[in-house]
Amino acid sequence: MSGALLLAAITALDPGDQMHLELVGDGEVTGMLAEVGTQSLVLTGGNQRTEVPLALVEAAWVDGAPMDLPTLHREVGDLHHRQELELAALAAHTPNPFLVVGSSLLLPGSGHLMLGERSEGWGYIAVTSIIWGTGAWLMYSENYQPLLPLAGVDLLFRTYATADAAILTRQRRTRLGLSVHQSGLGVQLYRPLGAIPEPPPGVP
Repeated sequence: MSGALLLAAITALDPGDQMHLELVGDGEVTGMLAEVGTQSLVLTGGNQRTEVPLALVEAAWVDGAPMDLPTLHREVGDLHHRQELELAALAAHTPNPFLVVGSSLLLPGSGHLMLGERSEGWGYIAVTSIIWGTGAWLMYSENYQPLLPLAGVDLLFRTYATADAAILTRQRRTRLGLSVHQSGLGVQLYRPLGAIPEPPPGVP
């Protein structure tokens, strides 16, 4: 890896980075980077989310290392682009929840495949195939007594797979909904000792 690529990998912003920001008007914010907007950062800490406009940032430290403002602006733009691509991929693999639940009830694992969770989906389908194959073999051999317990196992497994697919769908939809809300409406700004000051006249 070249020196430039190595430096880019080291300085690249990622969710989970610890940041300390000094703001216009002697304010400061410290917390973990949760996400970014086109011209803002969202930090979390102390059971609180704080959205900070880049226009208010005078100095920044990422994981204890200083980051100059041009680099910070560039990295925020890059991370925002990556997050938009990730959300677009999530949206493409987040079908109607009723479709996911209904499909999972008919064939456990199919709902996970709709969500793009291929390993989990095929795992559920493999276990279902074993259960159904065992039932077919018992019927073929006219050994009907174990069929009732096996049907109970099938019902429990089907319920578990469906509930898991429903939870994944809800988490996806919640994440997509929160992202739209935050980018469209914004979040009120606070710091531990009070409100973050608005930028003075002349600051864009």
